[in-house]
Amino acid sequence: MNDNATIQEQALKYFGMKRQMGKYKEECCEAVAAIQRWEDEPSPEHYQSMIEEIADVENVTAYPRLIFGAEDIDKAKAAKLDRLAETLRA
Repeated sequence: MNDNATIQEQALKYFGMKRQMGKYKEECCEAVAAIQRWEDEPSPEHYQSMIEEIADVENVTAYPRLIFGAEDIDKAKAAKLDRLAETLRA
């Protein structure tokens, strides 16, 4: 079994930042479209397509973390989760 982080780091070095950020945007857009199709017309085919696109997004999520730094992204995530927790307490 391959180490996902190593594969993603290798892909970033091989393809470059611009291409991998383009891939990130592409996969996010495809996931949104697949989710919308499934919501509009639930079916086993639309469900499977949605699941595959979500998996693609999870795989490419490493690229922004590698490019921009996990620390800044983790700080922003923590702040957003704190805000959500505050909303839920209200």
